[in-house]
Amino acid sequence: MRFKSLFAGLFLAFLYGCTSTSSVMPLGQGDYTITVTGGNEASNKAKAYKIATYSCTKTQRAFLYISDSSERSVNGIEVITTLRFKCTASDSAESSKKTK
Repeated sequence: MRFKSLFAGLFLAFLYGCTSTSSVMPLGQGDYTITVTGGNEASNKAKAYKIATYSCTKTQRAFLYISDSSERSVNGIEVITTLRFKCTASDSAESSKKTK
């Protein structure tokens, strides 16, 4: 009995600790999106921001947030988070921060 409880606990920890990530997808007009699926909305967003920022900086551009959304998957266990962003020249990212 104790072994079954341990196995069930490890299985749930594994299930909730795993995330899957789509590749960065261009939407047109300089917009991009990335989708992260996992058990926690906050960690999904953090991972999406990290990948989006890296994607922009490797092309020597700045990350510019557009929007994000999160929803439960069909099975109700996982959270699907989608981040929409732009990669802009460093100057325009700074000027948009000042105008907000």
